[in-house]
Formats: sequence, structure tokens, C-alpha cells
Amino acid sequence: MRFQGYTDEWEKNRASKLLNFFTTNSLTWENLNYDSGKIQNIHYGIIHKGLPTITDTNIETIPFINSDIKIKNYTLCKTGDLVFTDASEDLDGVAKVIELQNVNTPIIVGLHAIHARDVSNIMVNGFKGYVFSAIPFRKQIYRLSVGTKIYSINSRNFNDVNISIPSKEEQSKIANFLLLIDKKIQTQSKIIEELKSYIFKLNKNIILSVEGEIKNLYELAEIYQPQTISNSKMNDKYKYFVYGANGIIGKYHMFNHKSE
Repeated sequence: MRFQGYTDEWEKNRASKLLNFFTTNSLTWENLNYDSGKIQNIHYGIIHKGLPTITDTNIETIPFINSDIKIKNYTLCKTGDLVFTDASEDLDGVAKVIELQNVNTPIIVGLHAIHARDVSNIMVNGFKGYVFSAIPFRKQIYRLSVGTKIYSINSRNFNDVNISIPSKEEQSKIANFLLLIDKKIQTQSKIIEELKSYIFKLNKNIILSVEGEIKNLYELAEIYQPQTISNSKMNDKYKYFVYGANGIIGKYHMFNHKSE
């Protein structure tokens, strides 16, 4: 799919030649807080928890480093910088990326994250996060990820990854279009969360107001738990996807659900 009027081939580039990588810290949640501090810190956990692909640092909540923690060597983030997660329990979580926008305060990158900066000047702000979230990049990451219980990558893996880049004008059109959709998703998600909260409170009040007989779940329903499939039994050559708590974690030679 292309915007009308664009026909030029996208230029293939080695990812490592487009990006510079910086050392990150290893601060844990115990070293961070959401109340106050001089420097904010992007912990990989907040990326996994759902920071948007294009993260506006003026809007999104990023924790501070505790005042008693001293960081000697660090690189401050700039608008347009990328932050990738370097580890996850499932493949979809490896190299999950955010692109930082409107960086006006001191922010650094922390535990289990890769801090990258575009040095090529061929990508526009707002496009980078989307191109590094796209399926062609993700498939290459799946192949490079290593581990059994935890999948991981490092900055050296970007030497083996290629991405294709269109003209800056087409990049801008793509980025603006996808950002509009992301904003609609965020707005809708807030509405959904508010409705869930309303249903929970309503349901609680209804149930508390009714007197009745207490039943155990096994008396009302058939309890079923699928077998646990170890990573050693999964293989990408197999046909059927295996889902874990956070998404697809591998493939297996048989299935146990015929429908969604």
C-alpha cells in the first residue's frame, strides 16, 4: 500500500549504519519513583507495559531516579531517539521500540533497554518508531533472538538487520497517518478502561445487594487447563502458534483449540 503519487523503490539499509548506540544503566524499580527527581529513567518495564510507539515525554509518565542514587556516566536522550527492550519472556516483546518526542527534560535509558540515535539523517522524526515496529524488522529480530525462558538481543544484532526507507516526504505522510490511528487507539483505550471500572463497581454493588446460595466454581462449570508446552518442544518449523500470557511464544506440531 502506497500513498498516491509515490512509486520510487524504498532504499534498503543496514540498521547498524543508521544508528549510534549508547551505554545504559542497570537501575531497578527500587531506585526509581514517580513523585520527584532531577532525571527521569526509561526502565524496560514501562515499555512492556504499553508506552506508545511514538512516546510524547510531555504526556507519558516516566519515573524519576531517586535523589540518593548517583549516576556518573550517562547519555541524555534527545527528541527522535529510539529505545528498544533487549529482553522478554516472549518473542513479541523483544526489541519492542518507542521513539521519543518532545524531550525537554533530562531523560536517560536504563535496565534491559537499548538506547539508539539516528545518525544517518535519512529518517524523519515520527517515522523511525514505526519502521522499527514493522513486520520485516520484527521477523529478523525473531531469527536473531536467543534464549530459552528469556529471549534477548543486543546492539550487535543490528549488524544483521536491514530496514527499507522511502523518501522523507513519504515517511512524513506514513508517520502522520499512523500517529492519527495511534491517538484514536489511546483515546478509545481510556474510554474502555473507564467503562471497565464502571462495570466493576456496578457489578460489585449488584452482587452485594443480592442474597443467595454460595456455589463453588466446579459445581457450575467444567474446569479445563491446557498442557504446559516447554520451549524445548517448540520449533519454528511447526504449523501451530503457541500463546503465552503476553502473546505468541513459539510453534507446536498440534493444536488444542479449533477456533478463536
